[in-house]
Amino acid sequence: MERQERQLTRLLFVGVTALMLMLAYVTYSNMEAYVTSVQQVSFLNSVMIELDDVMGTMHDEETGARGYLLARDSTFLIPYLEALRRRDAEVNDVARITSGTEWKQPLLPFFSAIERASFTAQLLVQAEDSTGDQRSVSLRRLQRAKVDMDEVRARYALITNELRSKRRTALEGWQSDRLASPIFIGAFSILAVAVSSLLFWRLSRALNRTERVRGDLRNMVMDLDQEVRVRASVQAMLQKILDTSPSGIMSFRSIRNAQGIIVDFEWLSTNKMACTLVKRDDLVGRDLMKEMPVHRSIGLFDAYVNVVETGKPYISEFDFEGTGFEGRFANHAVKLDDGFLVIFQDITEQRRLQQLRMDAERFHLIGQVTRTIAHEVRNPLTNIHLAMEEIQSEADPEKDELGPYFQIVSRNLQRIGDLVKQMLESTQARDLRLTSVPVDDLVEGAVRKVADRLALKSMEANVIPLEGAFVAVDPDLIILAMTNLMVNAIEAMEPGKGVLTISATEEGGTIRLEIRDNGKGMSEKVLARLFDPFFTDRPGGLGLGLTTAQSILNGHGVLLTVRSTLGTGTTFTLHFASPQS
Repeated sequence: MERQERQLTRLLFVGVTALMLMLAYVTYSNMEAYVTSVQQVSFLNSVMIELDDVMGTMHDEETGARGYLLARDSTFLIPYLEALRRRDAEVNDVARITSGTEWKQPLLPFFSAIERASFTAQLLVQAEDSTGDQRSVSLRRLQRAKVDMDEVRARYALITNELRSKRRTALEGWQSDRLASPIFIGAFSILAVAVSSLLFWRLSRALNRTERVRGDLRNMVMDLDQEVRVRASVQAMLQKILDTSPSGIMSFRSIRNAQGIIVDFEWLSTNKMACTLVKRDDLVGRDLMKEMPVHRSIGLFDAYVNVVETGKPYISEFDFEGTGFEGRFANHAVKLDDGFLVIFQDITEQRRLQQLRMDAERFHLIGQVTRTIAHEVRNPLTNIHLAMEEIQSEADPEKDELGPYFQIVSRNLQRIGDLVKQMLESTQARDLRLTSVPVDDLVEGAVRKVADRLALKSMEANVIPLEGAFVAVDPDLIILAMTNLMVNAIEAMEPGKGVLTISATEEGGTIRLEIRDNGKGMSEKVLARLFDPFFTDRPGGLGLGLTTAQSILNGHGVLLTVRSTLGTGTTFTLHFASPQS
């Protein structure tokens, strides 16, 4: 019903507007014709008046000249001279009024006739002798002046007749338009009043209906406002609950292109922990791929798209390096409308502790095996050593040719004993004397121990300090572990080209110390067995240096991780917990 009412109102408005525009056009055309007729009549009257003035002046000029010639009385020269003075000005007025009109050309012969008649009259007045032949000449000139004035009158009659004819025609149009204009204006006014009344009536009815609707809307708005306040309160309470969650929670809306394909996600909300984990509190309203493009390279973006398109949850663990933060995260993404909700946790510390426990268990098992083997080897080794001493005591070293063999056996027994001792030292638990030590002091102590190796191989050490950072460790043991790592790095680099880089950074209560070389790097196979006892790919090595280093670091609760690329180099990273944390 309301739609029909609106359509009817539109049709009425359009129809009436078209009719009024047409009537307005007709009225305007009539008024324009009326004004044109009035202007034409006014113009023709002006021309006729000016021409009458010119003819009156010419009449005065003719009368003055004739009176002077006939009566020889100079009094007649006064109106003659006055007429001469006015004539040029009046002729110029006529020429000015008719300039640019159709009357300009027809008036030119009339003006020429006036000039000739005036010139003839001037010659008559200037003649001084009126006797004899000269008098007959003056009479001939007077006759000539009469002929010229007759021509002026004839041309004046022709022009005035034409002007009267034009004026009569213009007056007829003026009379017709004068009667039609008020009729059209009246009709337009009546129609305008009628239309205005009709529209006002319909507008009043629409306003009354609008007022009723406004009242209903006001009540609805009040109800909605109350509902919004309730929802805002609930949302605030939910946000507080979410902010107390130990997990980061974020929600996203899908951004699709013209073909409906998801090209990005927009942040809708984040909780307090999420902002803490990513170290950003300005993500709401921003696009995921613009702020964190690394999501595409690690496959998270495609996984989130799959969650939105299929509705299947996505659970994973991944290592993430973003702007200003990095670590290992566990996340759980579920579909939410045309988007998704992701819950994630920073499990870096959990994985570090888990890795430490695994390494501790592995080293404990290795230690047990090693101590068992060492015990089993040491007992027969002691017996062999005693037997050799007994044999040596009975033999004469100067006469017996077995002396060199005794020395070989003795040296190898000593080497086996030292090896057993190193095995026990690499796996045994050590008593720690923990002290808060500057990280720079530990680095300086380890670099000092390998300075000779670096100098002999013409290598450089590049140390990037971290002032003001302290760790709670046993400094002698940590320096020993770092020295073993640096020695391993030096042995992997080419003499004269090697650069050993040691840098430390502090972030989120964790201090990361990196020992990086530009050596040959390691394969995945070597990395898998890197910390196994007696494993080495270096000729002459025992394979206990890195095992000892990891044992010391595990005893301090320091996680040791390794990254290596063949042909590029290797990086050992020590993850310390600062004393403040």
